[in-house]
Amino acid sequence: MFRRPFAFLLLGMMIQLSGTKAQPVVETSASPSGAPEALSSFQAINASVDTILMQYEQLTGKVLIKDSNLAANALPITISVPQPVPRSELVRLIEASLLLNNIVLIPAQEPNTVKVININTGKNPRS
Repeated sequence: MFRRPFAFLLLGMMIQLSGTKAQPVVETSASPSGAPEALSSFQAINASVDTILMQYEQLTGKVLIKDSNLAANALPITISVPQPVPRSELVRLIEASLLLNNIVLIPAQEPNTVKVININTGKNPRS
């Protein structure tokens, strides 16, 4: 019951200590189907790729297999979603932001697993 808020709190403290600012805020509202849909806002200013990917893992629950050259030529990323949006929309926005910064997320053969590759390093995304 308190596991998820505690994880966000711990993650927020780690980010604060690392010098970046990423602040997820989670709210809940009813969706048209009657099931509650989580709404989230997100703030990451000059955050590293690893910081953004940690948030992505928390939001999606997916396991990430990261390229060893992920940080090569990677600049800090800023994502600002001040108004709460559905969690699925927030995930899409993070994925789009990573793609704009040459970080590709590729579904792996295993369920709930995603490969993360920096295409600036010349690796084939299909490998």
